[in-house]
Amino acid sequence: MSGLSSKKTCKKASCLNVPAKPGASLCLMHIDEVFASKNLRRIGPYIKAAEPIDAVCLACGCECSPRLADLQNPARGGCVPCGIKRRAESKSVPVSQAVKEFLAAGLRITGEYVNVNTPVDVECLVCGHLGRTRLNVLRRGDGGCIPCGIAKANEKKRTPSERIRQELLAADMEMTGEYINKETPVTARCLICGEESPIWMSTIYSGGRCRSCAYDHLSTLFRTDTEQVRIEFLAAGFQLTSPYRNNAEELEILCLHCGTRSKRSWKRFRNGQRSCRTCEPLPPSRPRVADEVVRAEFMNHGLRVTGTYEGSGVPLDSVCVECDTQTSPTLTNLRNGQGGCKTCASQRLAEAFRTPLDVIKELFEARELDFVGPYINAHTPTECICRRCGKKRKPKPNSLLIAGGCKPCGYAVDVVGYLYLIDFNHDGERFIKVGIGRKNGGRIKQHLVTGGVLIQALAAPFVDCYEAEQAIINEYKEFAYRPLSRRLNGGHTECFLPSAEIDLRRWLPSGISVEEPVNSSTSL
Repeated sequence: MSGLSSKKTCKKASCLNVPAKPGASLCLMHIDEVFASKNLRRIGPYIKAAEPIDAVCLACGCECSPRLADLQNPARGGCVPCGIKRRAESKSVPVSQAVKEFLAAGLRITGEYVNVNTPVDVECLVCGHLGRTRLNVLRRGDGGCIPCGIAKANEKKRTPSERIRQELLAADMEMTGEYINKETPVTARCLICGEESPIWMSTIYSGGRCRSCAYDHLSTLFRTDTEQVRIEFLAAGFQLTSPYRNNAEELEILCLHCGTRSKRSWKRFRNGQRSCRTCEPLPPSRPRVADEVVRAEFMNHGLRVTGTYEGSGVPLDSVCVECDTQTSPTLTNLRNGQGGCKTCASQRLAEAFRTPLDVIKELFEARELDFVGPYINAHTPTECICRRCGKKRKPKPNSLLIAGGCKPCGYAVDVVGYLYLIDFNHDGERFIKVGIGRKNGGRIKQHLVTGGVLIQALAAPFVDCYEAEQAIINEYKEFAYRPLSRRLNGGHTECFLPSAEIDLRRWLPSGISVEEPVNSSTSL
């Protein structure tokens, strides 16, 4: 009996169960009751009170690992997400109260209000600016309308308009415009000269004044004395009849010998123009070139005069005798080796650099092309006939210098090609594509890999496939489509809208052998 009395039991009153572990104070049943008191269900084994035990929240289903010692403390333990939610609900503010607080701050809620810590869309009732802010930020004095806040801060730093008016009056200026800030000039009227102009307050603070008055003050330092101007005009035989202001302004003067009135600036008078044009006229200029001489000189340059000659420096309308091109050179230009007909000059320059026709024909012969012509220059397409395919071509002579020739034959001589039509649907973008490729070249397979669906494929000589592709592009220009998809592997210029009804067999010559492959996805 003594052994049974010494056996340790659960510390709960009237509980005779064995503790969960040696040294533990509670049995498993009461440990589960502690978890249940925190709305948890134990799923892990009990080790000891200070070790975490796996559990599941009966409210939200989240797994957690609290300690038994924390759960026994009324202020600790439990499901963490549920605890956060309870604390948030305890601090939450009703929507009606939040609306009042936002209105008190000059903001109107335009989005969905969640809680004090979640940003919400708002609109400023003053300036209409849209933004986002949180109620807890608004409560500590921040988070209002940013433009209005900047405007208020600037208003505190801005100098009062009345003070600006007093400072302008001290500088002999009257403010007539609105003062904005120190970086914007204010419109003011000078009380001395009456001129109205914009002026920066920094100019006033540095001692500056009206711009017109400043110019007048600066000009007085360099202006000649008015009495001296009058005396010098009298010494030259003129009477000054207008007030003198500066050396550039025209002055009215009266000749004392003939009574002629004229205008002359003090600067021109000091530079030597002291005589009266009536009393001492200018010597006559050299005689103008006779019209017959002008016509003869123009004719020597291949030009026929059609206008009226007015001087050697005035353009004279004329027509080229060779090409009837209208031009207007001056006689001075012709005498200096310039002017003349620009069209004829360009042709002569082109003729000097044009490759001889014999060399061009030898170049076509080397590329297995029969020259037809006409040959204009190296940059103009010249007609010829390919000896391989018998088709008419128009290559540029410059392209023949870079090992060019008949384009289809140059790509594939006596090689079978394919003319194909593929339907694409790339993420809702629908279009069809016409193309050509060599047999066993894998071009069609590349398009099939990127999501294309083969509609038609015909095997024929590569030259005829090329001709058919070019004819289809020209015929269906109004259905041309430029795909936006980046998955298309080249050939963007040969794509059309799905509404284009294209039959490839129609575009291949009827006399050639056309083969339609059985399994295009593997053989091409």
